[in-house]
Amino acid sequence: MKKLFIGAVALVWLVANGPARAEEAAEGTSGAAPGYSWTGVYIGAHIGYGSFTKNWHQTSGSFGLPLDHAISSFSLHGVLGGPTAGFNWQFGSWVLGLEGDFSGAGLARHRGHVVFPAYAGHSRINWLATIAPRIGFALDRALLYFKGGGAFAEERHFISFFDSRVTNKANSNPAGWTTGGGLEYAFWSNWSAKMEYNYMHFRSHNYRFNYFTAPPTLIENWDISEKGHVAKFGVNYKFSFAP
Repeated sequence: MKKLFIGAVALVWLVANGPARAEEAAEGTSGAAPGYSWTGVYIGAHIGYGSFTKNWHQTSGSFGLPLDHAISSFSLHGVLGGPTAGFNWQFGSWVLGLEGDFSGAGLARHRGHVVFPAYAGHSRINWLATIAPRIGFALDRALLYFKGGGAFAEERHFISFFDSRVTNKANSNPAGWTTGGGLEYAFWSNWSAKMEYNYMHFRSHNYRFNYFTAPPTLIENWDISEKGHVAKFGVNYKFSFAP
């Protein structure tokens, strides 16, 4: 994941550098050479790849049955993407801002029981969202930044036996935190492109599963938590506060 992020940052820099240099040359010919300003409100879109680890931990069950920890943890991987919005305020070479994004995900996977593989826990992440302050250091059109804030998700879980669902679908919107950073480059006028890495951690949430069969009154409670890594590529358009 780290090698992919570093390589993609280098690619964005090389692709974006040409148009910016041409524009800078034109400014020099006209006698005007103002520095680029990151101040403004911006909107954009992003696409990326996420890798998350789900941890299942049973906390209680009916009929006095012993707790089962044989599902343990498993990973979900996949593509995600959606809109981005935020604002920046530049003073000197420093840039402060606030950014939010929403990612449709649809990451799903299941993990079979260690002793009874036909018995499995299923998890699905439908969407992810973050809102976080940013602080960055600008070198004219290049902005190196770090961010940290809140993370939110919508998830769905259930238990199956021989690939048939035997419990209700337990839905929730767990909250957590995220941290990360990236490189953004203004490649043309008010347009910029960025590569970003996020680490996300969601606190444990308790889910109640009611069995339809074997026997139908069986109830289990499981704590499910997750953490993950996301690499994103995005394009933004900035609305300047002043000409």
